[in-house]
Amino acid sequence: MHSKTAIAWHSLTNLNLFEVIVDQLLLDEILSSCPVLYILSLIGCRGFNILEVTSPSVAKISVVDCVNNEDATPLKISAPHVRLLDIMLPLRRRKFKIGNISSLARADIDYMGVSWVSISVEVMSGAKELLESVHNAKELRVGWEFVRVVSMMATNGWQLPKSRRELLIVSFESEYDQSTSGIIGLLESSPNLETLVIFCSHSAAEGKDVILEPAARDDLASDLLHLKTVRIKNFADSKGEPLLTLARVLLKRATVLEKMVITICVPDLRIVNTILTYPRSSTKAVVHFNC
Repeated sequence: MHSKTAIAWHSLTNLNLFEVIVDQLLLDEILSSCPVLYILSLIGCRGFNILEVTSPSVAKISVVDCVNNEDATPLKISAPHVRLLDIMLPLRRRKFKIGNISSLARADIDYMGVSWVSISVEVMSGAKELLESVHNAKELRVGWEFVRVVSMMATNGWQLPKSRRELLIVSFESEYDQSTSGIIGLLESSPNLETLVIFCSHSAAEGKDVILEPAARDDLASDLLHLKTVRIKNFADSKGEPLLTLARVLLKRATVLEKMVITICVPDLRIVNTILTYPRSSTKAVVHFNC
């Protein structure tokens, strides 16, 4: 993508670039020529290594790094006024270096191409840096491939950086095996958490049973003092895992819990009855089941 004429997009509010080569000078010119830009999306683009957005009008930035990008130079992102940052990284490509995002309210993070054998120390270090960079955001949304990396970190004794987040949303497709350690690690790093949402877009009945590794975390190191609302959807296999483990931990550790809403695609009274027997540290805790 090249510009032969001066760029003057004075009324543009939403810019979506998809799988194009944008050199650094052109990207800088575009950003300086869109004074009212509100949403910026760079999906599968390459040719630049710095994304510096200084305009106070830009509230949302989405970056999906190019899978075929051979440039190993880290992508540096600085956007002091952005409110929502959505990033997705191919696992074995370049790192993201997050600079000034002091106004960030929500961060969405996920990886692409994660397998257990591909999670190296370098990958875990990169994930920790990402979590540190968004620790001030009140809302964090993570996908299952990022959680898989965090799970490996947790089972290997890595300490996740403490955050100020109040809302944590974890989304899965159907690959949530051995994810409990990652979720527990994220919970332990969220001392101010008020709302937890976990959902899977496919019922476990369509796939295989979860195999919890022997080293998987099955408890928190401390109580969750502010967690009031939990919503969990389609997070159980035929044996009830990992839902049973997670529900037990949350009912035990959420001292001010008010409501836990569990949606099970295929009703199973064994799972329901088991959860209802778990001790609750909060006297106000009520568990609702949906189908």
